[in-house]
Amino acid sequence: FIQPDALEIALITGAFAAAAMFARQPSLRWAMVCGACIGLAMWIYPAAQFLIPALPVTLPLLCLLGGQAEHWRRAFLWGVIGTALAISLISPWMLHKYAAGAGLKITSPGHEHLVLIDSLRFLSAEAPGQSISQIKANFYRSETEALRGRNPDWDKLTKIQQDTLRLDYVLAHYRSFPFEPTVVLKAIAYSWGRFLAAGGEGEIHRLLGLEGNSESHTAAFYGVKGVALGYALLLRLMGLIGMFEMARRGHWGLLLLCVGMVLVFMAGTALVGQPRYRLSVEPQLMVLATFGFAFCVAKTRDWRRSKFSNQESIQS
Repeated sequence: FIQPDALEIALITGAFAAAAMFARQPSLRWAMVCGACIGLAMWIYPAAQFLIPALPVTLPLLCLLGGQAEHWRRAFLWGVIGTALAISLISPWMLHKYAAGAGLKITSPGHEHLVLIDSLRFLSAEAPGQSISQIKANFYRSETEALRGRNPDWDKLTKIQQDTLRLDYVLAHYRSFPFEPTVVLKAIAYSWGRFLAAGGEGEIHRLLGLEGNSESHTAAFYGVKGVALGYALLLRLMGLIGMFEMARRGHWGLLLLCVGMVLVFMAGTALVGQPRYRLSVEPQLMVLATFGFAFCVAKTRDWRRSKFSNQESIQS
């Protein structure tokens, strides 16, 4: 899987680890390490930008949940400093985008437009939550015709200028909300379900030459798919159990970090959730699953001890 995802995962995990250390020992150092990791991660993918506004809120909450409420004011200030550090690290890229006419932002209008127009594929009343590529193609064609009609010099515009106009057009379409509410809810459920529970077997199929060959290699194709999906579902089940176990043990700060980061990245995928986007928070999901496995092991051990004690009492 030759992609820059691995570097982003390392940086996001670094931010997570720094925040976890902050929960145990609040200090400016850990807030700055967290901010630095977030700032560097945004150079790889823009998804980490959603963590920036959360930092000044999360750090005081970690103090409150960790029984160190007296530090919450300083934690807020440290969170602001960490946020400023993250913004300063990504500011050269933002200034570059601004100079290119894309605005003072991390992502380009073309990327934002792509996410929004891709999401249209899942908003069909005929098959809510299912990808229908023709919808995207039809919208793109009508969008181009409308923008070319409004702008006689359309073909002379730069790509960024065209992308900016395209983004405004698709945003106006979304604001008009021509979708059925139930369709939107089903599309969100489909997207988030893929984000959390899809097995990600596509890369394995591609490596083994099984992609698009489900009919000629049925057993191998669906065998890989079944193992991958079963693995993902098992870990999500363990994660749910782990959440209750963390709450029972009083690990509220760690629980907040794990669940909060998963929700942030899951919401950031909009309606195009897929297992690849889950990579950034796989460490947090693994932490939840580990607590779930620990709970199951402890209960199994208690059951065996109880069974052994009953057998001894019967024999005596």
